[in-house]
Amino acid sequence: MNKKTVAATFLMFLISFTVIGSASAQTQVSVGVSPGNVFTYDLTFYWNSTNPADVAPAYLVAQNQTAYFQLTVETTTSTTVVIQTVWQLLNGTALNGTDVSEVSSGATGSIYVYAANLTAGGLLFPSATDLPYLINSTGFRSYPSGFRETNHIAVNNTNIEGYVYSYMDLYFDKQSGIVVEYTLTSVSSSTPNQTIAQHLALKESNTWVVPEFPSMLVLPLFMAATALAVVLLKRKQTSASPQATAV
Repeated sequence: MNKKTVAATFLMFLISFTVIGSASAQTQVSVGVSPGNVFTYDLTFYWNSTNPADVAPAYLVAQNQTAYFQLTVETTTSTTVVIQTVWQLLNGTALNGTDVSEVSSGATGSIYVYAANLTAGGLLFPSATDLPYLINSTGFRSYPSGFRETNHIAVNNTNIEGYVYSYMDLYFDKQSGIVVEYTLTSVSSSTPNQTIAQHLALKESNTWVVPEFPSMLVLPLFMAATALAVVLLKRKQTSASPQATAV
């Protein structure tokens, strides 16, 4: 499996998540990021299996050797953001790409940027009024530079072809709309005994001072997400510990 496989899987959930019907915007929609904004993330993958004979896929182990994942805002319009992406691996390989976020309808399927100044109870994509995806909560996160309001949405999807289920847990900055933390946990129909979780966490930006996300919080988030699975999930290991670890 080539190195673009995980990147494609990484976008799969939101592509299915943003099938848009005909609807008109009910609220003023605007972009909160600007050209030249840079956001750098830690990217980690976790793997579990209930079958002791299973081993973590080689491609996943390779892709987990990530130095950083970076977004640079190239251009913006009233509702569209064009981003240059760099997935930098520890072996020196850099996977470059372009991402387009249409924040009003979500039609492009991007996971990285959302409309500015959305609030709890509102639609994740303001013009997609036929979609049931509402922001669960809006609260303050503590940053070294002060407090910032952050939106949170969690969605469990069981109707994606080829998957038993896919669970998204997403936090994004209210003012800018940029993703600050994201966990996608999925179980493939072809390997229903295996679970893969992708965790993205903002660690640096030139727009504001970002907080440190304690690594001890990642595992509880992952275990809470996998509790929704239809099968019990357990990492192959020789010790008796049931906790998942990065592959």
